Order: sequence, then structure tokens, then C-alpha cells
Amino acid sequence: MIESSADQQDLGFLVGVGGVSAIVVNYNAGDLLLGCASSLVAAGASEVIIVDNASADTSVADCIAGVKTSQTQVVRVIQTGANLGYGRAANLGAAQAQSNYLAICNPDCEIEGNALAALARFLQENPSAGIVGPKILDEAGGTFPSLRRFPSLTTSAFHAVLGQVLPNNRFSSHYKSSDAQKLGSDHWVSGAFVMIERNFFDALGGFDADFFMFMEDVELSRRVIESGRQVGFVADARVVHRQGHSSRSRPYMVIWAHHRSLWIYSRKTTRGARRALLPLIAIGIGVRFAISALRAASGSGAGSPNT
Repeated sequence: MIESSADQQDLGFLVGVGGVSAIVVNYNAGDLLLGCASSLVAAGASEVIIVDNASADTSVADCIAGVKTSQTQVVRVIQTGANLGYGRAANLGAAQAQSNYLAICNPDCEIEGNALAALARFLQENPSAGIVGPKILDEAGGTFPSLRRFPSLTTSAFHAVLGQVLPNNRFSSHYKSSDAQKLGSDHWVSGAFVMIERNFFDALGGFDADFFMFMEDVELSRRVIESGRQVGFVADARVVHRQGHSSRSRPYMVIWAHHRSLWIYSRKTTRGARRALLPLIAIGIGVRFAISALRAASGSGAGSPNT
């Protein structure tokens, strides 16, 4: 668990800009939820709203019990009563948020001390920025590709298939390369952890509820850009992502949800004459789904969207 916390200057800054409401979408995250909520409180979140998608484990109760007594009032829970998926659950949390900024994240993320203030400061200092993401690290300290280019149809097709068996192919490398941009309109940020102004999130209509999980972050970043704003990235804001806790217990459902979202995204964003290519895109997604399922069955991987 990350022990660092925001300093008084950062805490004062967060109060001065109207605070940050952290929205954590939880589904059977186990003890990772406590680490996530504790790090957000320590980083200066005005409130931590846990939106629980009908978890069967004790993650929520353990989290509330584990948060320090003086911080318990900062953390509250919304029980959805069913597994609504990531975007719909995040929208429910955002609707009840009280702060000017939203930090929306997975329960397997822990934020380092000054990262919340660094992200809010970036949005304050860059009015053209509509959404911003931090640098995300895995448990071993490696960089998670949290900033990616919007791929062309050609790149998408080759990455979708080759990325499963040859992860370092040039199409996947180009897709995952971000050039460390801080602000631009040709890339998107991972929904594992993003910050956005609440009023702007409301104006956009929140996440597209058609996506159960995966691709809702790509689609939201696209709408941010279509609205005339840009996507930001702050390398000095760091988050540790302990990925895969939930997906390991249900790999085939995760694979299905990912590929279903790929198709929904393709159908929504392929326009003009290129729509004639949708049948070929569907075939490509089907091939990728088959490869992913075979990899999961053989134990060589679960077809993660990050490959």
C-alpha cells in the first residue's frame, strides 16, 4: 500500500479549486479497494464515492472498516444492486459528487501523494484540456500504456490480430506510443484513472452506457476532442495499477465484454464510406476473440485489452 500523502500546499490548492470527488467503481476487488480508497483520502480527495456493482465479496465492508476513523466520513458507498458495468456505475457516482472535479478510477489503483493535486492543477492551468490522465505504473514499476494514439483502421486491424501473438509488432508499438505528449487531440487516456471537470463531464453526458466495460474511455476521449477540447497527460502524477484481480476469476466474460465493446466502438465511430468496411472489421474482431479465448484456455493469457 502507498503510504505517501499530499502536503499542506497541495491540500490547500485542492480546497481552493472546489475539491475533487473520487469515483471508484468496485466489483469484487478484495483488499485492493481499501488501498485505493485510503490513497485517495491521503491524496486530498474531498470525498471518495464507492459505486459497488453488487460485489459478492466483503471488499466494501472491509474498506469501510479499514479506513481510519477520522476519514470514514469522507468515504461513502452507492450500492447499484446489479453489475451495471464500469461506465454506468461511474455515471451514478458522478451524479452524486459534490466537488468541481471528478477523479474516476478502478479499485485496483493507488494514487501517489501529490498526483491528485497535479492533475487538478493541470486542468486549472490548461483551459483547453477536457480530460487528463496520470502516468500509470504496474506493480513491478513498469509503465502501463495509459496514453495511446487513436489508431487508424489499418493499425487497428493489424494490432487487433498481431498484438495477440506478436506484441512488439510495429502496428501495436505505434498504437501504444504516446510521444509523452502533455496535451493534444490525437490520443486518449486510460479510464483506469482519469480526472475531468464535473460540469464538463455532465455536459458530455458522462460515459456511454452502451459499453459494459472497455472502450468507454476511448469513446469519452473522442467526444472530449469533438467538443473542441484536448486530452492531457501528466507524467509527474503517478498511479500504481494492480491490474487483473477481477478479470483473472472470470477471463472468458472479460474477453467477451472486451470484444463486444470493440465492435460497439467500431460501429459508432466508423463513418462515411468506411462503413462499408464494417463486415471486415467484424470478422477481424471475431478472429481476435478466438485467439484471445484460445490463449486463455491454454493459460498463456486472458486476451487483455492491454496487449
